Amino acid sequence: MGGKLWMVGVVLAGSLGVAGASGPPAATADRLKSALEVLEKDHFAGRYTMTTKAVIAKPDGSNREETSEVAHVVQDGSAEPEVTLVSSLRDGKDVTAERQKQMAESRAKEAEKGKKPEKDEDGFSASMRLPLGEDEGLFEYGPPRSEGAVLVAPFAPTASGRKKDNMTEGRLAWDPATGDPLWLEARYVDPPTGIKEMLLRFELARAGDLLYLRRTVTKGVGGMLWIKRTFDVEMVISEIQPAPPSS
Repeated sequence: MGGKLWMVGVVLAGSLGVAGASGPPAATADRLKSALEVLEKDHFAGRYTMTTKAVIAKPDGSNREETSEVAHVVQDGSAEPEVTLVSSLRDGKDVTAERQKQMAESRAKEAEKGKKPEKDEDGFSASMRLPLGEDEGLFEYGPPRSEGAVLVAPFAPTASGRKKDNMTEGRLAWDPATGDPLWLEARYVDPPTGIKEMLLRFELARAGDLLYLRRTVTKGVGGMLWIKRTFDVEMVISEIQPAPPSS
């Protein structure tokens, strides 16, 4: 793997629409939409810490590579985020200086070419259709059930939705007292080429008036033929500090 991490990028199709009668309330759906978008560069001004941990291995557990990185992110609400790598570990070894150098060289090349950052050549991306926006009509919700103080509703493709690519099934949870979405889990009904299986989990949190995506977990098996790898990637946002309103 050359010391590089197989990261999984999940592309959500469309924006969130109004939930169906059997699913979460419309207010919950609206808040989920905002939470998934709120930390994008054009929406958020402030700073936060991003911690990414990943374990990549062959399906039999061999060739295991474990990485952990902590970065501080500063955004002004318009330009590309300013990312400062604080620490980087690979299999327990401190490779912070090496990674900082790689990142600086990459930024310099991008500045010369006037391009946005390119994807890691060892990575792959996966598009997952969720019950959001233009794809909402391809899904149906089951009746919500109580799990402690939380309501959880399953979702799955409709009969016509199953004919589409990258369809998922899963569950969405929310707080019935506040209406806040709490978490969403989804997995492929029929995984696309290059992915044997994949589970995505979003966890949301509130900091004052800000509802945001606090934790993302992606687990699965991907790759082609004899180079398949299991992956378990966790990204956590912490120490979030929105910038004070401009006067």
